[in-house]
Amino acid sequence: MNIFAIGASRNIGYYSSLRLLAAGCNITFLLRSPSVFDTDETIQSYVRSGKAHLIKGDALVQSDVQHAWDEALTHGAVDLVLFTVGGLPSFKLSKGFVVSPANLVTQSLLNVLCTMPSQQPQPRLITISSTGLTHSSFALIPFVLKPLYALLSVPHKDKVGAERVIAHCAGWKWEVDSDEEPGDDILGERWLERDGLPAAGSLKNVLVIRPALLTDGECKAEKGGKKNAYRVKEGDFSAYTVSRKDVGHFVADAVLNRWSEFENKLYSCEIHPTSFPPVMSPPSSDTIPSSSIPPPPSAAPPNTGNLFRDSIEAAKNVEKLPCARNSLLTGLAAGTGVAFIRGVSTAPIVAGHWFTFTFVAVAAISHQVCMRQMETERKQVMQIIESAPKRTLKKEDTDFK
Repeated sequence: MNIFAIGASRNIGYYSSLRLLAAGCNITFLLRSPSVFDTDETIQSYVRSGKAHLIKGDALVQSDVQHAWDEALTHGAVDLVLFTVGGLPSFKLSKGFVVSPANLVTQSLLNVLCTMPSQQPQPRLITISSTGLTHSSFALIPFVLKPLYALLSVPHKDKVGAERVIAHCAGWKWEVDSDEEPGDDILGERWLERDGLPAAGSLKNVLVIRPALLTDGECKAEKGGKKNAYRVKEGDFSAYTVSRKDVGHFVADAVLNRWSEFENKLYSCEIHPTSFPPVMSPPSSDTIPSSSIPPPPSAAPPNTGNLFRDSIEAAKNVEKLPCARNSLLTGLAAGTGVAFIRGVSTAPIVAGHWFTFTFVAVAAISHQVCMRQMETERKQVMQIIESAPKRTLKKEDTDFK
């Protein structure tokens, strides 16, 4: 299978790609900075074997996307487009979490669709959205998470824009309130008239995934003996969290084994007690156990040894620190929920104390758990590398005549 991946340098796209590469697929990555994989031995092994191809470019630049399409097509017709673009959010008191530019996902998706080659059959398309985007979806969010989702309104508008584009091209019925309709600031002026945009209803083989609140937890679907994996359901439902690795598992499983079940639909997913079989893929000497899949390379600034300077840089780049973003979000959600409940029966200052204590405690515990999981995975990777047989090339004598 020949795959074109956009936004797969980290998180869901990264974990999905590792599984698909292990299953023998060929993937062309469009990356703003291919050097992000320089120290990733897993990806580099697939680059050396000719299965992974790293193309430098920006999904916001249509000519870069066109170039990446051309490179992907050199390996045959493209069977799947894996679109998992997402920015690193920053926090502003007046707006909550924001991503720059605010229309990153929507405009990147438009560039991919407007440059998609005319081939039959059409490539399959998978794109990642989110729960809680519309009023009806937000109403199903668990009460304790609603304050957190309210802070995500700006990046969620971008996700709504992407879903609007998919709904138009796939011919899906678009039902949102008038105040939820994405404007020109997200979709762009006269976006329906863009050259190359698939005609209404002409885009087939689409799967839109709306994960619950994403975490950096382990892949529960790999624990075959435990009924504690994720569940998926068409449309929206009340959902708490799901790990990025579990979403990656679902993506790979849908592509490799169950596409006819999920195509041309919108599915939500969360962690939920259920029995879910592990992804079945052909045996390969390059396959690495999922439990040992390393986290994506960190973009955090290196330590200089100066405590004051390192603290300032860490605060400025908190979204790039391993586990920091999810820990802060988890602490913020828990603190807000507890403060709201306590505020009903106590003075505001007491509720504020409860918020502070809960936020610090939950964020600290969540961060420690996440870091320990990452360290365990690194140790497992090292054990696999050390136990692997050493392979060398033997120079054969050759007579030249």
